[in-house]
Amino acid sequence: LFAACAGSRAALPPPTFALERLDAAANGQAAKVPLALQLSVSTFATRATTLTVYAYPLPASGPLAAAPPSSMAGTFDVSPASPKCKKAGAVRTCTFSLRVPSGSLGIVATLTAAKATIAQAFTAGAGGASTKLSLVAGDGSIAQLTVLAPALKGRAFNVGVTALQTEAPAGESPVVMIDPRARPVVVRIYGPPGVVPSPQATVGGSGVTAPFRYSGASFDNAMTVTAVAGNASMTAQIFPQNGPPRACAPLQNTRAFDVPEPGALLGGFHLHASVAGITPVYLELDTGSTSFLISKSLVASAQPGQFIGPGQAANETLEPSGDIEYGHYYLTSVTLSMRKGKTLVTLGTTVPMEVLVVDKVCHKGGTCNPKGNSAYMGVGFGRPTPKPGQFLLKAPTENAFLQLRDVVTGKMHPGYVLRPNSLSIGVNRANAAGFSFTQLKPFEERPGDWRGPSACLRFNGGTYQCGSMVLDIGIHSMFITAATPTPLDLIQIVAPSERQPFLNYSFAYPVEPGATPPAPDPNSSPRPISFSSPGETYVNTGRYALAAANYLYDQGCGRVGFLAPGK
Repeated sequence: LFAACAGSRAALPPPTFALERLDAAANGQAAKVPLALQLSVSTFATRATTLTVYAYPLPASGPLAAAPPSSMAGTFDVSPASPKCKKAGAVRTCTFSLRVPSGSLGIVATLTAAKATIAQAFTAGAGGASTKLSLVAGDGSIAQLTVLAPALKGRAFNVGVTALQTEAPAGESPVVMIDPRARPVVVRIYGPPGVVPSPQATVGGSGVTAPFRYSGASFDNAMTVTAVAGNASMTAQIFPQNGPPRACAPLQNTRAFDVPEPGALLGGFHLHASVAGITPVYLELDTGSTSFLISKSLVASAQPGQFIGPGQAANETLEPSGDIEYGHYYLTSVTLSMRKGKTLVTLGTTVPMEVLVVDKVCHKGGTCNPKGNSAYMGVGFGRPTPKPGQFLLKAPTENAFLQLRDVVTGKMHPGYVLRPNSLSIGVNRANAAGFSFTQLKPFEERPGDWRGPSACLRFNGGTYQCGSMVLDIGIHSMFITAATPTPLDLIQIVAPSERQPFLNYSFAYPVEPGATPPAPDPNSSPRPISFSSPGETYVNTGRYALAAANYLYDQGCGRVGFLAPGK
């Protein structure tokens, strides 16, 4: 029920900027600056015709003034016909070189079509090591912040904030996220104590950067950044120097929360959660989606000071029902707890993160009604698979397991372990013992995220067809995209490959009455298995695959593990 496959924030996707700058020449002369602009081909980006770049020295301290017109470094043709642009698949990349002043620079790139601004990106740095510290794209999200340790020890860096406006669908007002020219923006960094000694800064007036200082201290997990202006908010992450992808250090005896869940295989996984001081609500966990959703009726008693919003309009599509849930994002902390006897035991609280407060749900056929009293929490990764025209918002900043304070401060290693009768939040040496691991590929469009593991399937003992998979604890049925031979009597699934079948099970098809896991539930509706063909091979196993192997997701190291039950 809760395998979300798409989401949106009332907008088409903007182009993706990739801005890079070489260290300025030491002699104070103008330095050659390679600038790369990458445009995702979609109905939004194909209109782009012109890129205008401003580059200017940063002030020694304090907020950065808006780019003066005299700082314009160049205007470039980025239309499909431009000789500076190359197209590869669904992406066209335009590369230019220009001369800018040496020293600390601010670079503002504006993309236009017929004099209309499509999107804007800003990057700033203090010295060569910090040239990639901030990047703000037009979709309202900071694309990536990377602290380069130890080169920045005791040095300043900036978090960029710029006026952000998305293009709204017909009949809806544009959504303005953050505009530092109109009102102050409070930027706060959450991480281990002392890494950023003064973790809060305010941007106001015409300023577009919040200044911070990095101590040089090490930090294991991504730090979280929040920016708040009135009811509007956005979140981002700062990664360590060896941030994903990176080599994985041996796991330690870090903290983990073990949650017994008898009958999880048949009934799913559950926790209790409270946002902004409300009474904890019982909710189902889902690895087929990422966002935290809660009905508006359940947050009526939320503490205003802990509940910032309503912010951006958004919606989430759930599969297999096809229901679309509409609401607005709020910035708040989430406290997780589990039931032990008649009492609730607190497991941990997140740093401020975005949750989607839902006020209506629309069903197939077009009927809509107010959302009832319910909530669910997506803790998946690599969801959804990007497609042209799809708004990519399933970032780790929306996953409550990854935003727990103990994870952000380095006391826990991010990830989880799923078993037929229990859940572990956090990965350590003990709960990872015995697992066979397969490395994941980085999700390039979402820093800090990983694509799903590979898997293969075959029918009636034939040739294996290989692609990707998701182990989705939100459903007890199964989805398969592959060529389906006729007649079909037996399905076999292995992961990550036929040469490394760490997960390996098969079952008769059609699913026989009385069949038990790992076969999908023969009584599930509308069908125990939904086929889609032709297309890229893909399998959503549902949670019944846990009868064949325990499952571990290690977000910090970018890998998944499988372990046969009882081993």
